[in-house]
Amino acid sequence: MPVAATNSETAMQQVLDNLGSLPSATGAAEL
Repeated sequence: MPVAATNSETAMQQVLDNLGSLPSATGAAEL
């Protein structure tokens, strides 16, 4: 993948991983 796309997707994946590690209520509140 291009570096830019990889960085963007990595950042998004980190966000999704962080939301997944939190309680549903907290994740929904942050969204």
